[in-house]
Amino acid sequence: MILPKRLLLIAITGLMMISPAPAKPTSSNAKDCDFLQQWNKKPPKLTLAKCEANTGELVNSGQKADLRAVYTVKGSDAAKVEAFLRKQFGMNKLRFICCYWGSSPRSYRYKGYRYTISMVSEETVEQQWHRIPTFEVSILRYTTDP
Repeated sequence: MILPKRLLLIAITGLMMISPAPAKPTSSNAKDCDFLQQWNKKPPKLTLAKCEANTGELVNSGQKADLRAVYTVKGSDAAKVEAFLRKQFGMNKLRFICCYWGSSPRSYRYKGYRYTISMVSEETVEQQWHRIPTFEVSILRYTTDP
């Protein structure tokens, strides 16, 4: 049986309307994800810039629920923060990759939760860190992975 184009369009549109929308990160309470402050391991030059919560609502996507803390640090203080994170959490050393400085995420476990810690610069060709305005430290906690 061949459906008329109009019925087919209505059927497809109806399916699209019942499909869940992709989960978008939302703002979360900063105290919930200022992980370094909670662990009493926050370097003084590091500032919490934002906290994002992802509910991981799309079951078939494989996306897990998480909280993500993003900290910023001036380039002039980046070397000290990198050394601290490497010593405290085993974070990998920053390398120059294409057009930014970055480290691959490093796993860390604390109180039954898995975290990943990484650090990156903004896009740059600059080799002298003190001349790079901003670096970011990202800590991601999977909230459904106890």
